[in-house]
Amino acid sequence: MRTEIRYSGSGGQGLITATRIIARAALRENKISLQSQVYGAEARGGATKSEVIISDREIYFPEIEIPDVVLLMTQEAYRKYGTCVKEEGIRILDTFYIPNYDRISKARTYTEPFTSICEEEFHTKLVSNMLVTGYLIGIVKMISLKSFTQAIGDFFSDEKLTMNIQAATFGYNLAVK
Repeated sequence: MRTEIRYSGSGGQGLITATRIIARAALRENKISLQSQVYGAEARGGATKSEVIISDREIYFPEIEIPDVVLLMTQEAYRKYGTCVKEEGIRILDTFYIPNYDRISKARTYTEPFTSICEEEFHTKLVSNMLVTGYLIGIVKMISLKSFTQAIGDFFSDEKLTMNIQAATFGYNLAVK
């Protein structure tokens, strides 16, 4: 099984870090993963696209043309990639930044105001990338929450580690209930 995921948003939202952690978590489960990223000349605030492929077989074609899952965190990302998903794929949108969106016939669309939920629950936007990724894991189920939270430990330490794990777990629980 091969799952192709595209994240798009704005520089500084931590989306590249999130896909790197997903890729690491997949390796923890003995899956094959490949992560890539593109970001604008402005590191913060510029458009970003980060992709991860998770597979139980060799990855012979390392690019994503039309993803199975697209996660969109800004209006600009929605305009650029909002309809670029497999016919029966999954779209996850942050309605804090994307209040208006169109339905796609067969694609499943999941929406939550992830950024405002993050501000309410954690008093910061900084862990919204982990919250939304926990949500994605709960919906897509391509890796376990346990592997993901363990992989978070490879990227953060101390209080940042605790808050990122709490945000990921919160997002996962939001998706599965």
